[in-house]
Order: sequence, then structure tokens, then C-alpha cells
Amino acid sequence: MKSHLRVLLCATLSLSSTHALADGLDAVFNDTINSVTQAINEAYHPDTDDRDASENRQYDDDSRTRYDERRRRLEERHRQLDERQRRLDEERRRLEEEEQRLDEDDER
Repeated sequence: MKSHLRVLLCATLSLSSTHALADGLDAVFNDTINSVTQAINEAYHPDTDDRDASENRQYDDDSRTRYDERRRRLEERHRQLDERQRRLDEERRRLEEEEQRLDEDDER
């Protein structure tokens, strides 16, 4: 009985870590694609000599807006990762407690 429960526990842990890894890789790929796309878009801003001061201010404002948006997305991503890590830590703690209870029940 104990070995069946351990196998079930290990399978559960394995599935949750595989899912978390897949989510992480998906996020990395998405972030990479978004970064490359944004870099290409930002690189294609032809700078002409006849641009007046208002256009320069607009460009600076747009740059600041893009920077602020990227910063906000990074902070949101950090928050999401922190929350995901907190949930995984909590799940691991519950599974360890369950395993400890199983071991204690088996010893009785």
C-alpha cells in the first residue's frame, strides 16, 4: 500500500513540475519573440534632419511610453513568477506533509 501511495505522490509531483517547466519555456519563447519584434520595430525609425522640435518631443514621449510599458510588463511578469513560485512552494509543502502523514500512518 505504501509503495502505491509513493508512486502516486511521485507521479503528481512529476506532472506538476513538467507543467511548470512547459509554462516557463512558453513564457521564455513568447518573451524572446516579443523582444525581437519590438527591437526590429524600434530600429526602424528613420531620423531625418528636417524633424522639428515637436516631432522630437513626440518621439521622446513615445520612447518613454514604450519604456514605461516594457517596464510595467516586466514588473507584471515578475509578480506572476513570484505568485507561481509561491503556489509551487505551497503545493510542495502540502505534498511533503502528506508524505510525512503517510509514513507516520505506515509506521503505526
